[in-house]
Amino acid sequence: MDVIVIGTCRVHNPIETIAGNSKIKSLNIPQQSFVHTTPEIIQRIKHLKNKYKYNDSLKKYQIKNNSIDLISNFSFSDADIFLIEISSRKLILSNGDYLQWNNSINVVKKIGTEFSSLWLKSLSNKFKGGGGKIINFDVSNHLEFLSSQELKIISSIEAKKQKIIELERDMEEINNLTNGKVIFVSHINVLNKNLVSIKPREELINALKDICRKKNYNLIDPSVLLDSLGQSELMDKGGSSVNHYNPEKLYDVGMFFQENIVRLYSNSKILDEDI
Repeated sequence: MDVIVIGTCRVHNPIETIAGNSKIKSLNIPQQSFVHTTPEIIQRIKHLKNKYKYNDSLKKYQIKNNSIDLISNFSFSDADIFLIEISSRKLILSNGDYLQWNNSINVVKKIGTEFSSLWLKSLSNKFKGGGGKIINFDVSNHLEFLSSQELKIISSIEAKKQKIIELERDMEEINNLTNGKVIFVSHINVLNKNLVSIKPREELINALKDICRKKNYNLIDPSVLLDSLGQSELMDKGGSSVNHYNPEKLYDVGMFFQENIVRLYSNSKILDEDI
């Protein structure tokens, strides 16, 4: 079964780990550029369908030097299943192009400590408020050394928190773009250092479950692995890492995904039409 994976290390790494001992085959070139939000996912799908082009000027904000393509002699239409992880509602964009969270923050941090502190504070406020351009403070002492193009990009970046209705519309578009061959994957509902659920993550997971029930989409929630393995075993650094799996458990996670992909594929009415 040929699968195209779109998401973060939490889906790519387990699938790559079981390669060679698997009923599924990833069509992705290894070391993929990760995405978190539905607008980024739609951009990636459209790239694979030759309907979106990543701008060179935004490369370090979106994909860095990682791959965004499929292995040789395979195309988008060859996939039997699209395994797509949605792990955030925090949107960052520049003039309509959606940027990747970690890449964008790393670019900003390289500008300088003082500027990045102001920028990150403003970013947080945009997510809490109604959104808007991140730079709303005097930058004359921070950005004078940047090129005019880089200054233009930095000054254009906006942020907002995605509304649930927007999430639902994007998921419908993803389902249509993949001709119904999508299996969505949620984030994992671990506990933070205070041993309580991470509220925004829990809200997103619940929203994905509600939307998938309403629309009859397939969903895999890896949080169920917490019941069998426990957070201290499943997650990295003895369970204290809330975003990364324990490298020693990647095979187990990969086999969990494979089992669910095969089950959902065999039980679903997946179309064989070309995409």
